[in-house]
Amino acid sequence: MASSGKRAALIADDLTGANNTAVLLAKRGIGVTVTTAVEPTFPDACQAVVIDTDSRYAAPEEARRRARDAARWARDNGADILCDRVDNLLRGNIGSEIAGLLDAAAPGTIAVVAPAFPVLRRAVSNGCLLVEGRPVTENPVAAGDPIAPVRHARIAAIVADQWDGDVVEIGIDAVSAGEAAVAGAIERAAQAGARAVVVDCETDAHLETVARAMARSARPVVPVDPGPLSAAYVRLVGGTDTQLKSDRPVPTGKKIVAAVGSITTLSCRQVGHLIAARGLDPVRLDVRALLDGRTRAAAIAGAVAECRARLGAADVVLLTTQPADGAALVIDGLAAMEGIAPHALSKRISDGLADAALQVVESAGGAVGGAFVSGGDVTASLFRLSGARAIDVFGDVIPLTAHVRFSGGRLDGLRLVTKGGSIGGDDAMEACLAHLARDLGLANL
Repeated sequence: MASSGKRAALIADDLTGANNTAVLLAKRGIGVTVTTAVEPTFPDACQAVVIDTDSRYAAPEEARRRARDAARWARDNGADILCDRVDNLLRGNIGSEIAGLLDAAAPGTIAVVAPAFPVLRRAVSNGCLLVEGRPVTENPVAAGDPIAPVRHARIAAIVADQWDGDVVEIGIDAVSAGEAAVAGAIERAAQAGARAVVVDCETDAHLETVARAMARSARPVVPVDPGPLSAAYVRLVGGTDTQLKSDRPVPTGKKIVAAVGSITTLSCRQVGHLIAARGLDPVRLDVRALLDGRTRAAAIAGAVAECRARLGAADVVLLTTQPADGAALVIDGLAAMEGIAPHALSKRISDGLADAALQVVESAGGAVGGAFVSGGDVTASLFRLSGARAIDVFGDVIPLTAHVRFSGGRLDGLRLVTKGGSIGGDDAMEACLAHLARDLGLANL
């Protein structure tokens, strides 16, 4: 049965972020599916689709092309609303992706950039992104990103690094004055030639005000944010819908494969906490072996065999590329040594980890019913290698995690919890694993 009201497409720069945004939509009662730009799908029963372009670490012009092509496909396949889902720390190709969506949008469209996420203590103040009250450039994950470090706190400057469109800032006074004041400020900026506005937002109420201002505007708009603004806007403009339900049974397999490939210092601490709390003995994939064409296949086969042996007696097996000393991988240094681009190197590592995890699940004879995956690249690799077509969304564990299920392909029906490397406290991985265990009916974990 087709959904009623306007349909929305949210273009996301990585798969973990796409899942997280879909959770925000589902919580507002919006039927949503997650897919990728490689082979997208937009079922008639869904009111919204979140399309992963995998563009966070692509070259700027390539990121713009991917965003543009995904948005055009979405419009050609029934999307009335376009949204741009960006990283909550503004890493990646923010300016290029805004440009790509505007290339595909209706003439006169203006981007409304409000990347606040109050529950995560992300706020926009005086045109700058603040994380826990401090400039985003002081956040170690944002500033220390090995591929695309954040170099500006002022959002307009981040956008200007990749795009020359005029950007106007709208301060908190206008937002506090209400939706009419914000709508008027957006329209005046557009009439003056601006292609984007950056809007101060510090609370959920501020985001709702901006969403209402956008909804009342006669001018087409594209929200640009990590999800809360887009979800509020889609709910207002798209009307009501009922979240999709599925009659697929819970998998009979109760065992869990945890695949951790994220490389942040935070994720290293989280792995350490998980190991200590659960008494896990991780199976480690040696990064250098994965990068060497002569040893890659053997390294993956060895890890798969070790995981299979451990699953005979254990409910959970932890597979990771993190070294035993707990140190974060220095991607740019490894890339320089290998003579390849940092993102290409990161992808090669993620593909190897995902390949191993896929083989473990398939070789377990149905014993594995779920997977925990940390790292957006690993989630995307597992989706692609398994031949999945879409992702069904159930909810979250903590903000910016997603409890989902693969649809189609070799892992059809597999339950997952996905988490980005910059998300959560030291106990986040343990919480995600415990949630997945409860979902599978694994009472003893």
